[in-house]
Amino acid sequence: MKPLNAIIVEDEKNNADLLAHFLEKYCPSVNLISSCLTHKHALESINNNAVDLLFLDIVLDIGTAFDLLNEINYEHLQVIFITAYDSHALKAFRYNAVDYLLKPLRIDELINAVQRAHERKENLEFINQNQIQELSKNIVGKNALNFVAISNIDKVNFVKNEDILYCKASGRYTEFYLVDKPKLIASKPIGEYEIILDKSHFFRIHKSYLINLAYIVNINKKA
Repeated sequence: MKPLNAIIVEDEKNNADLLAHFLEKYCPSVNLISSCLTHKHALESINNNAVDLLFLDIVLDIGTAFDLLNEINYEHLQVIFITAYDSHALKAFRYNAVDYLLKPLRIDELINAVQRAHERKENLEFINQNQIQELSKNIVGKNALNFVAISNIDKVNFVKNEDILYCKASGRYTEFYLVDKPKLIASKPIGEYEIILDKSHFFRIHKSYLINLAYIVNINKKA
């Protein structure tokens, strides 16, 4: 079996390191070229190497995996998305016949996804532009999810949109203030959640605040 030259694109270093470790230990048929923490590094690495397989986190340091794909030629690539979305959202992946790995990573699912990537490459089966556009529309587009995955160092919390009062930027982190629940701190900047959250319900009123419009009581015009 000819090795697959692969690149990891994941903006959380711990997750990237764990995936790299799993690939080295359990997927010897994968030749890991690089592990990229930023959109810029990923773009450079993809353009400067002969790549067969991309492991793509959905939300990157700038934009999403779909923004990155729009900047490269992926017609001869295999793509495995990395996501924290639950089973309801994953229907979009299955419908588009695109592979994914659910966080936290499971070794058996990783091995199976890599095996399918090998088989598709041997059969000259590749994703196409229509598949990616449809998937993007369902995951981060106008058919927005009704929940958000809030990931920190310990776990991933799935919170319904209606339970979010507002989000507050805290450096490279985001604080989520919830209805009748304790505050949650996410390990991604607020700009990432501005992309994910439904724009018809959430509005960035300030560089540090993203609010749920359903909970606005009044606007102080003198402030």
